[in-house]
Amino acid sequence: MLLLISFCALYRRRAQNTLGLSVVLFLLANAAPYGLLIALIFSALLVFDWARNEESPSLRAAPHLRVSALIVLAGVACATLQLVLMKASPGTVWKHPFTVSGISDTVINIWRAYVPIPIGFPSLSRWAWGTDFIDAIPARQFVKVGLALMLAVISAGVLLKKPPARFLYVVGVAALLSIQFIVNSGAMRHKAFLFLLFLAPLWVAGVSVERESSRIPLRRLGTFFDRIRTPFVVGLLAIQTVAGAYT
Repeated sequence: MLLLISFCALYRRRAQNTLGLSVVLFLLANAAPYGLLIALIFSALLVFDWARNEESPSLRAAPHLRVSALIVLAGVACATLQLVLMKASPGTVWKHPFTVSGISDTVINIWRAYVPIPIGFPSLSRWAWGTDFIDAIPARQFVKVGLALMLAVISAGVLLKKPPARFLYVVGVAALLSIQFIVNSGAMRHKAFLFLLFLAPLWVAGVSVERESSRIPLRRLGTFFDRIRTPFVVGLLAIQTVAGAYT
């Protein structure tokens, strides 16, 4: 969390903080297995920014960019070596069945990460962290898939006018869900990375240039999502606060 926030803080002046960003990415890659994935996603964002900016210096003309790239690559190599040497836990399942149920259960992780309200809330005697209060209603799987997709669409929508932030969110969530589908989803703390990869793009969006689409339907859609951005984000943060206080 510290390294993720550090990256977002340095991103505002990324042209001046290239070496600082590379050190953060080195550490993030080696903090945890999911940290490696997020470090790769953040690196892709920086490459995306560099490729889109016509004023970006070439690698040949900017030695500090080459040094920064080497630092990040060293961090990724070190983290990869640790993963190779590390023994998987007994609960790790590397071959997830490719079924509708398996796919839907993975997509539902978005809902679990955004709205971590457990069964029994608000009764302290029935506290069961990691469960979902919707499990108590009929057709819960169908309902949770729908809610998860709705949250993902709105999250991408509020970033519609900010290409770097939208790129970070879409690529990040797709990568995380793919890993959670191939390997078992893990505990709530693993699912929570999906929510963190919504907060990081929000921060990136705040320091990114807004770009309006030339197509009228997309412009109207962007205006709609602009109106609901603040209540949507504040609502999610309020839910997270309540869940944290309850825990």
